[in-house]
Amino acid sequence: MDAISILMVVTGSVVILLMIGDRLTQEFGIKVGRWYAPLQLFSGLAGVIIHSLLTGGLRWTLTFGILSMFIPYLIEIVGHRSGFPFGRYRYLPDAGPTLPGGVPVGVVIMWWMILYASTIVALACIEVFSMTSTIWLIAALTSLFAMGWDLVADPVAVDGKFWEWKKQGVWLGIPLSNYFGWLLTGIITMVIALPLAGEMEGMELRLKWIVFLPLLGYAGLHLHYAGAAAKRKLSPLASWTSIIQAVGLIILYVVVLRG
Repeated sequence: MDAISILMVVTGSVVILLMIGDRLTQEFGIKVGRWYAPLQLFSGLAGVIIHSLLTGGLRWTLTFGILSMFIPYLIEIVGHRSGFPFGRYRYLPDAGPTLPGGVPVGVVIMWWMILYASTIVALACIEVFSMTSTIWLIAALTSLFAMGWDLVADPVAVDGKFWEWKKQGVWLGIPLSNYFGWLLTGIITMVIALPLAGEMEGMELRLKWIVFLPLLGYAGLHLHYAGAAAKRKLSPLASWTSIIQAVGLIILYVVVLRG
């Protein structure tokens, strides 16, 4: 492997260790400083940037990264003030520092990370099922997988007092409008970002296990939220939703490597 591939693997390992550490510290009641959550966030972001440079190239990474944060950021500002498309909600102080418009910095960064990981999952599905790759198909699949992550991430965040909804919804207390908002935001972002970003220069140059490695990282993130949901005593449905998605991602990774 070249140096950047090794760096990506090391970064991914650090992210996984931090997620395991987070679960262990919560399980045993060990208190960690306020630095731990930002460390998790920015180590995950480092992994996304390294992998994106490896498979997409510098131009693709910059274009996709900027747009996958800026477009959701604008939609979040609208949603935060108007209730469309996510529903009525407000961020709480524990969500961290905010940008103009009241949107937390961490939320904007997470949009990039989740949309990037979901894009790699979408590309894996297209390859495994021999589908014709189009921008609209990638956008639809990416948005669907991103929404799947938020099915449990949002209830955990609400229980953690990062934000709150004006009215409780039918899915683990979250209104269904939130997930409509995720689908809409994802599709709008992707149909704008993908044509402007262009081709991912390194997709055909790298070994498959490296190209699709984010599937395993994404699976780890799902398992992380499954543990968080169990620890917070949310409905068992929350943990099982994350576990099923994690298993599906692991199976998809194995199948795409064998293809």
